[in-house]
Amino acid sequence: MDVEVFTCEEAHLKSKIDKKDEAAILQKIDDLNLSGQKELLAEMGVVPDGTSQEEVKKLIKGSIIPFKKMSLEDRRMWGVICPAEEKLTEFSGELIPLRVLEVISICNEKEYFNEMMVFSEKENKKDPILVGITHPDGKSWDKTYWLVARWGEVLENMDTLFERAKVKAMAQMKVIAKDAVARATQVLDDPESAAIKWLGGDSIYLPGTISPRSGF
Repeated sequence: MDVEVFTCEEAHLKSKIDKKDEAAILQKIDDLNLSGQKELLAEMGVVPDGTSQEEVKKLIKGSIIPFKKMSLEDRRMWGVICPAEEKLTEFSGELIPLRVLEVISICNEKEYFNEMMVFSEKENKKDPILVGITHPDGKSWDKTYWLVARWGEVLENMDTLFERAKVKAMAQMKVIAKDAVARATQVLDDPESAAIKWLGGDSIYLPGTISPRSGF
């Protein structure tokens, strides 16, 4: 079983602070109200004297997530390849490898994510990916996706995955486009009937965005 964990090494790099400058740096960051810098310093273990453990935990929580943040391109590619989505707690497609279970344990301990999902192929659930999701302040519609891990018997490289996603997207787009043309042709051939139906409360489905199905 092959396993790939998408750790982002940059997230682990922490600048060294000269002890003689520490107090001045803390003061300036506080004066300027640089919340991001406060979170970074807290992650490094540098906090003002008298800061409670609860305050430190609040600063650190979610400030640095050491996994690959998914771009729109990432979400589209993986969404086409792995359109079936399940909550991690409900995933039963196959056994999750020990290495991935260990990573999940760390994610839960550090409270990196608001939720975790498993995306896989719809037919046989093979070669799944584990995705972490954050939505600040409980805003479930404002989601950021993080690629945590994937596993399978033999993991394909990214170029091969992109080509496979392209073929699937092309096939889906052709089906959607043909259906859109057929619907539009009906309206063009008889716009009066279409208008009467719509004014009477019926729905008229006209072509919108031609987009492949994706769980993201």
